[in-house]
Amino acid sequence: MNIKGIVSPKIKELAEAVLQGNHEAINQFWRSIEKNGAPLIEAIPGDDKNVLVTVLWKDAGDIETISVFGELFGMNTEKTRLEKLHDTNLWYRTYKAAKNARSLYVFFINEKPEDELADLDIRLDPFNAHIVTCTEDEEYPNEYCIMFKQESMIELPGFEECPYVQEKLETPKGSIEKLTFDSAILGRSKRVWLYKPAHYDKLKKSCGLAVFFDGWEYLHETKAAVILDNMIAEGVIPPMVGVFIDNRDNRIEDLRLNTVFIDFIAEEIIPWIKGICNISKDPNDALIGGFSAGGLTAGYTAFLYPNIFGKVLSQSGAFYWGYNEDMTGAVLVDKFEQADKLPIELFMSLGEFEKFDYHLNAHLRLLEILKDKGYKAKFEEFMGGHTNFDCQITLSKGLHFLLGSR
Repeated sequence: MNIKGIVSPKIKELAEAVLQGNHEAINQFWRSIEKNGAPLIEAIPGDDKNVLVTVLWKDAGDIETISVFGELFGMNTEKTRLEKLHDTNLWYRTYKAAKNARSLYVFFINEKPEDELADLDIRLDPFNAHIVTCTEDEEYPNEYCIMFKQESMIELPGFEECPYVQEKLETPKGSIEKLTFDSAILGRSKRVWLYKPAHYDKLKKSCGLAVFFDGWEYLHETKAAVILDNMIAEGVIPPMVGVFIDNRDNRIEDLRLNTVFIDFIAEEIIPWIKGICNISKDPNDALIGGFSAGGLTAGYTAFLYPNIFGKVLSQSGAFYWGYNEDMTGAVLVDKFEQADKLPIELFMSLGEFEKFDYHLNAHLRLLEILKDKGYKAKFEEFMGGHTNFDCQITLSKGLHFLLGSR
């Protein structure tokens, strides 16, 4: 986070040079940035866990105010405004950040209090070549899994990418088939993507089952199929059939503890998939997972149907749902507290940039309840935020914890 008084040594040196009349110093600085890129990252003497991160903007004469917007830097643009270095064309703001962090960000140019989102002048970092672009969904062209279709990405020196998220030429690839399911329970159709592991037709044993909500996002942005391919190929987890349920048509209604939607999964999707795929009937071989509201609903689905799903993988799960101002009333957390122990196991993760009091509190309270009742459960905190891209960081860890010991 940005802390008043944090100073970049490089910016301080540059400021002193400019004050002494060395105006060529600013040109030399920009040539260095054009060559090496931005944000500017500097070590902190005696601190091996953090670095200084300075976001930069080169003024072409059109800047009155400029703010950075991103989970690492802050989401309140009134508090993330860059400062101008004397009478130069350099705008900057320095942050102290964990050296293993990763974050998306953009710049807001000349934002006014009355501006709506559509009115804003939003720009990428021109000195950062690492740009994340959301995959185009032809059926929902204006739906993005992050705030904007494109955002700049910063990965600090200590960031560790999931070892399974990159496609490998030598790894056998599973197949993905897009299907449409007409639901009598929901009264509407759903897009469903069916993943079958490599060499599915030659497998002698039945496969495990992994069902994920927000199917488009898990496939296209979290790269779940790539992660499954690599983990299965390396023998980290057994062969799994993946079912990715689309929620772009009605996400808010689907994923807020909606028992009608959960019945659709249990009473329509599962019998259908088991009718067309060779899947184990053992609930211990069946996982249900999701992100945010999807993680909440994954937990509730297993709570209601432990005879179908024995594993829950929740990423940034909205377990605080129902919280009052005094942090009581979390609906699903209370249900687990009041119920006898169920035959399910849970993996939960939460990023450093989303650890608001109510979000973290709900996870810790649920974990305590689960441990007290004797559940096998794990809560993993990671250096990241609340996006489907960040789900890449812990998806393989959750799969390994829940399925790797089989």
